[in-house]
Amino acid sequence: MSAQLKPLDGHERKAEPTATIVPFKQKTVKQLSPEEKRLVVDVAKDSVTRFDEKALETLIELRSLDAYPRIYGSLSPLDYSHTQLVDLKDIDLDNVYFNQLVRAGVNPKGKNISEDLKENGYSLTELPIMVMKRGNKYFPIDGRTRMEYLIGLGMKNFIVDVFEEADTASLVIFAVYLNNYKKEFGTASYHDIQKAIMTLVEIKAIPFEDGSMGITRMTDKIRDSLSFMSSKLTANQTNDLIHDALEKLIGVRQVISFPQGKGVNGWLEEKGYVDNAEIMYVPVSTSFIGKLHTTMVHKVKENPSILEFRLVGYIGVLNADNPAGDWKKNLGFKKELIDFENSLSNLRFGGVKRVSPKIKFHGLIPQVKELEDKYPMDKLYVFPKDIAEA
Repeated sequence: MSAQLKPLDGHERKAEPTATIVPFKQKTVKQLSPEEKRLVVDVAKDSVTRFDEKALETLIELRSLDAYPRIYGSLSPLDYSHTQLVDLKDIDLDNVYFNQLVRAGVNPKGKNISEDLKENGYSLTELPIMVMKRGNKYFPIDGRTRMEYLIGLGMKNFIVDVFEEADTASLVIFAVYLNNYKKEFGTASYHDIQKAIMTLVEIKAIPFEDGSMGITRMTDKIRDSLSFMSSKLTANQTNDLIHDALEKLIGVRQVISFPQGKGVNGWLEEKGYVDNAEIMYVPVSTSFIGKLHTTMVHKVKENPSILEFRLVGYIGVLNADNPAGDWKKNLGFKKELIDFENSLSNLRFGGVKRVSPKIKFHGLIPQVKELEDKYPMDKLYVFPKDIAEA
């Protein structure tokens, strides 16, 4: 038995103090050092109503044009001219047409922008408001919300990047990119991008082209526009936007999409596949075989009185480059499922026979107009029953 060590006299262990966590709070503009204050304009201060030449020079000094090739360089759809101070009277604030082209709603971060300007001032380390010169006026391309709050704080002029006059299509693509380039993957403003793509279709920047090759070329143009507007869209978001734009161009929906399963139950009900006391239709994504069995277990437990569960497969959003080929992969899904279950039986359950008269992998939802002759889009494609379902 080991002896327990005792602390020496006068060295008894004291209770450790409990740490108090103090949340970090960013310094306000009034708490900055003299060097830090050089980088900020206290626009909330009553005596500050104008940006001066020193602020302009500081921003130009700190900003690297080479770091933003899609804004200032050869990858930009607009030609950057210079950065200058512009008086409020020279800004075309009444031109709401352009702002409506690129944003589906109000700026969701408007309140945050307002509070940040009041608390932390206007940072000269950030990119300035961007405008396009047209005649003797300048109208905002990006930063309109910031500008409106600065006006509310009494500012009479602004530091702006000036771009040469450009066509509407280039402006739309550029402005939507600016709205999204700082956002995380998957969080791009989907509805703003959707509106912008529809605008490009309406103004014929993406023109209609006939035939299967025409569809391919339209798809490529839509994808190219989307890839410039945002690199943060998911593959499903990109494909869904392409399908939406093609529908507007062609006048007929070429595919049916069910992003994250939305709309599947509605499609089944609309086509007459309605649950009753004995039969239940269960939509399942064919993307993940493993999840299928979890769905089966839950549905049977939750509905013990149902005699037959008919699983109906779908793809959330088809690949826009080859939707027909993407959907046709589904035709082999039932065989893949049977092979998976047989392998699982051999590995885990001693090779017991598959018997499933209650659960049937019933069929697929046809989702491609190009395949409509063989797989009509108004009814399910039904699989033959396999031996386990008999």
